[in-house]
Amino acid sequence: WILCLGYLERSHQRPWRRTHKAFVPPSPSLHFLQNLPLQSYPPAHQRNQSTMADLSNYKVGVVLSVEESTSKKGGKALRTCKVQVSEDGDAEPLLIVTSAPNVRDGSRVCVAPVGSTVVNDEGDEITIQKTSVGGQMSEGMLCDSKMLGWTGGAAGIAVQMPEHLPIGSTPPASKPRPQDSNASEEVAAAAGPGLFEKKLTKEEKKKLAAERKAARKAKKEAAAAAKE
Repeated sequence: WILCLGYLERSHQRPWRRTHKAFVPPSPSLHFLQNLPLQSYPPAHQRNQSTMADLSNYKVGVVLSVEESTSKKGGKALRTCKVQVSEDGDAEPLLIVTSAPNVRDGSRVCVAPVGSTVVNDEGDEITIQKTSVGGQMSEGMLCDSKMLGWTGGAAGIAVQMPEHLPIGSTPPASKPRPQDSNASEEVAAAAGPGLFEKKLTKEEKKKLAAERKAARKAKKEAAAAAKE
């Protein structure tokens, strides 16, 4: 009994404790994730790395005139635009054929001229060349938000540059804030033609009508001269 009481007393003073620890599986580390091959990531991660081309050769331009074409591409009507991309007002404007529905006289756009590059949906870099579109030679492309790597904006809708960007300058790498850009241009294209159109004064309407009349007359005279 004395031995039993002594053992119980020592056990009470030093309660038994477990000395081993439960196994905890290691969590994935950042080092492990960094060593994964690129091909194992979802395709979306790879596409994010190739959505924006080199913008150094892109130009901010202003549309001088828009002429509707009878030709179509992919079911969309084509339009031939004269776009000034040089600070020199005497420089010859570029002829650009586009299917963008929101382009009109005075629109400030972004142009990818001949020699610049764009990135297609497969991530391949393509050099812009002078080519025939709908039977009319085109000297570049009007950029949408996707071509510039900007967030937002619909595909096939030409971006509208803010008025403070000078003609011939390089477009910004990110989309300008709404208060700095003419955001209503893109909204107008989605809502319907003419809904957000700026109303012209009588003098501006007369001037625009005279310019269009002169352009039609010059076109008829050129066609008549070609027949002779």
